[in-house]
Amino acid sequence: MAKSREKTSITDIKIHDFIFHVVHHGESEPKLMNKTPINGFEVFFKERIAEIIDGNKFSFVENSEFYSNIKKLHSNQGLFINISKELAVQFHKDDERIKAGVMILMKAEICNKLTYILLKYDHAEVVAYNTSTTGEAVLTELKNTFSKEKDALQKSAIIYINEDYAIVTDLSNRVNITRFFKQFLGVQRHYSQSVLTEKVRRSFLKTVTHFKDELPTSFTSQAAGKYYEIIQAQDSFNKDTFLDIAFGAFSLEKIERVFDSELKKQDIYGENFVFDKNITPPKQKKFKTKEGVQILFPTEAQDTVKIITEGNKSTITIITEKLTEMS
Repeated sequence: MAKSREKTSITDIKIHDFIFHVVHHGESEPKLMNKTPINGFEVFFKERIAEIIDGNKFSFVENSEFYSNIKKLHSNQGLFINISKELAVQFHKDDERIKAGVMILMKAEICNKLTYILLKYDHAEVVAYNTSTTGEAVLTELKNTFSKEKDALQKSAIIYINEDYAIVTDLSNRVNITRFFKQFLGVQRHYSQSVLTEKVRRSFLKTVTHFKDELPTSFTSQAAGKYYEIIQAQDSFNKDTFLDIAFGAFSLEKIERVFDSELKKQDIYGENFVFDKNITPPKQKKFKTKEGVQILFPTEAQDTVKIITEGNKSTITIITEKLTEMS
């Protein structure tokens, strides 16, 4: 499926403050910086921010020390360097399994919304080379580098300070968040597993309804049941994978655009999560013909209803021992 959504433009991102500190480099204390100018490299970091704008939404727990520090910084911008150092010290000591790299803290505007952004960048080992006029090449190992590779940006949190939530990406656990990062940030999932599962169901059914005249009757008439079957077969939700499974050959760019729009209405665009498989299966089958005839029956009676679809025509046969007219 083609990717229909355009990423936020880097022209919509403004970086006001920037600092990084070296963490998990094998020493007992992080290497703290007093200043790390990014003059000439703003575009590189704006591009990284644009890549993580859509992610899993989290709320801060009441006693989040991290969020307390961010709010303290927000009320006094003169504390930016000192608080970034405090966060680096905490980040450095929390989990020795994390790879060497840098913890970056930024104050930035995204589409005119004020944010504070925390990034954990892994150091990438790169072999560079120089050539001489004699035709000899000299190899050089570079360890302390910032890479455009997505795997290098291991963890990120975009804190929308005026809205009290964060968009979190954790490559170690794409559908949720690692225990270390969760405890460091002091966050919990904004929407529960069951709520997320229901919100995707609504988005899927709304999308099917939007294209009811283009999708075959055999598809639209079984949409609710199909969703139930999908989440029983799949462990987690990823938008692209879901669209391919749910719509198959009908998984077109225009369907993705509408599905994206519905996810945004449900406030879950960009979310990845584990499905709640304990949802109630559809209790009733509901059908509506183009002519306005409505058919409703419980799933336990589905053996008495036969639907045969050939092309754009469907024949519905209902077998019953007794027919009662309802007022």
